[in-house]
Amino acid sequence: MSSDGLHPWLGLLRQQNQLVADEPVKARAVLDQLSRSRAWPNVTERDATIAGVRCRVLEPEGAGPGVVVYVHGGGFHVGSFATHGALVRTLASALQRRTVFPEYRLAPEHPFPAGLDDVSAVLGHLTAVEPPVLLAGDSAGANLSLGAWQRLEGRPLEGLVLLSPWVDLSCRDSVHVDAPFDYLEKGGLLRVSSSYLSGADPMNPLASPAFAGLHGLPRTFVASGGDEVLREEIAAFVAKGRAAGGDVTHHLEPGVPHAYALLPMFGPARRRLVQALTRWRTSPTSPTR
Repeated sequence: MSSDGLHPWLGLLRQQNQLVADEPVKARAVLDQLSRSRAWPNVTERDATIAGVRCRVLEPEGAGPGVVVYVHGGGFHVGSFATHGALVRTLASALQRRTVFPEYRLAPEHPFPAGLDDVSAVLGHLTAVEPPVLLAGDSAGANLSLGAWQRLEGRPLEGLVLLSPWVDLSCRDSVHVDAPFDYLEKGGLLRVSSSYLSGADPMNPLASPAFAGLHGLPRTFVASGGDEVLREEIAAFVAKGRAAGGDVTHHLEPGVPHAYALLPMFGPARRRLVQALTRWRTSPTSPTR
């Protein structure tokens, strides 16, 4: 589907993101109510506490060894298993892995680095007791995933899966303002970033992985949309990872906006993404595209 297919939804999605920037607590309730999805018969789900953090744990039938940790996006202010359950069930089933979904603390009540602390605690525990671990996330969740990877200090990950990663919270030259078919806008990103950072330096590599040294980056799969406002910073991150010697695959889907895998109107694009991710996980090396 081209970005033209987003037109009927574009106004609503932009209104929702405006609400996230202006009234995040209200936005959580609205988005949770709009997004709830049914459990799958072939995926068992339960609540658990891991390293002191509330988590949702999914166990697909026939799951192999190891675990996926999936870190949700939502601008560090919103997001839950209600908003991300459909995608996470899809990934758990496709990857045939037990999947842990941390319900990390959210801004503005818990600004940087609270959410990162929670994700790091879960990741640190699981890499110690249940390797191999594949770490995945979308948007702000991909940002937190990269911060948590930096804190591992050399402990191995099976890989990173970054869906529309938001890697530069300074929002300076990295946000592509000519993106008429995306629902994200630079003004909203700046307000969300400022609220989350609460005075912290936006160029801190733990907050903005665009400024991190990427030597030792694990095998990485990046997906992004050709019409998203973050496309330039994502492309720059991919190039930096490869220049540092990383094995980085970039799945670029033309004509779709930010975090398109979460949007029901882009079902065909999401299926292509899941197929590409499954091929990547089972292949010995990544194609450099």
